[in-house]
Amino acid sequence: MDFLMRRLTHEEQSKQVLPLLGVCFPAHWKIIAETCCEMPFEEISFGAFDGDLLVGHCGLVPHDILVDGQWYPVAGIASVAVAPTHQKKGIAKRLCDYAARWAAEQGFTLMPLYTEFFRVYESANWQKFPIPETVVAAEPFGCRTAEWQSGAELSRSEKASIVNIYENGENFNGKIRRLMSGKLQSWERIFRESNSFVCNSQMYAAAVDGVLAELYFLPEVTDDEKRNFFLSLGNLPCYLPPTASIKKLMAEYQWQISSADAMHGERPMVRMPQTSNHVSDKLNTLFFALLDKF
Repeated sequence: MDFLMRRLTHEEQSKQVLPLLGVCFPAHWKIIAETCCEMPFEEISFGAFDGDLLVGHCGLVPHDILVDGQWYPVAGIASVAVAPTHQKKGIAKRLCDYAARWAAEQGFTLMPLYTEFFRVYESANWQKFPIPETVVAAEPFGCRTAEWQSGAELSRSEKASIVNIYENGENFNGKIRRLMSGKLQSWERIFRESNSFVCNSQMYAAAVDGVLAELYFLPEVTDDEKRNFFLSLGNLPCYLPPTASIKKLMAEYQWQISSADAMHGERPMVRMPQTSNHVSDKLNTLFFALLDKF
C-alpha cells in the first residue's frame, strides 16, 4: 500500500496530529490532545496519509548546539507515531527518512532523538550513542545543607540568575542554546518540569529525578567556593556535563557506578543528515545533557 508523505500545515498539526498522538500515547498525550488547541511546543511536522486520513507523524524540533565554540543547527526527532490500524507497514521508517532528507536540504548538521526502541530507528540509519555512566561517590562526603526547590518555587530573580550562569558558565561540546520560552529546548519547559534547583547569584545545581544533572559557576567563582557548593548538595548520583570545573571536582573524589539510570532505559541516538561536517567529525565528543532530553 502506498502512502503520501508530506510536510503538514500548522492547522493540520493542531487538528490531526494531537488526536493521533493521544491515541498512540494515551499516558502522556491524551490529556494534552483533549485540552490543547495546538502543540505544546514548536515542532515541524511531517505526515503519512492513507487517502485523506493522517496515519503517521514525525516531528522535528530545531535547536542549536555548541561544538568547539561555534553554534550549529540540529533537528531532534520527536512525536513519532503511527495509527494502531496502520502499524507494521514501514510507515515510521519512511517518515523518518523523509524528515531526514528534508533536514539535509535545510542544512541541519545532526538529528538526535531519545528512545528505548533502538531497532526501529537503527533500521532508519540512526545509531545508538554511547553515554557516560551515572556515578556516585564511593565514600559519602559532607552533609546535605543546600535547600532544593522546584522550578515552580523559584523566584523570578533566581530563575534569571540560573539563566545568566548557564549562558556565561563553562561550555562543552553539545551544550544547547536554550531560549526563554516557546521551544522544547527552553527555560520555560525546564522550570515547568519536575526538576530541582539550588542557586545563588554565582552558581547553581540542577537535579533530574534525584540525579545531579548540572553544576554551573560564573568565571569568578573560586575552587574552594565550587567545592563547598558541591559538597552542600549531598551525595547524589552524578550525570554531569564534562566542563573543566566538573572534571576538576570529580578528580578529587573516588567514584563508583551508580544503580541509577539517569535516562530510564532510553538512550540518545543520532543520524547525520549530511555525509560530513564539523559536528560529525566531533560526534564522539558530544554530551547530551539531561535537562535538555526530549
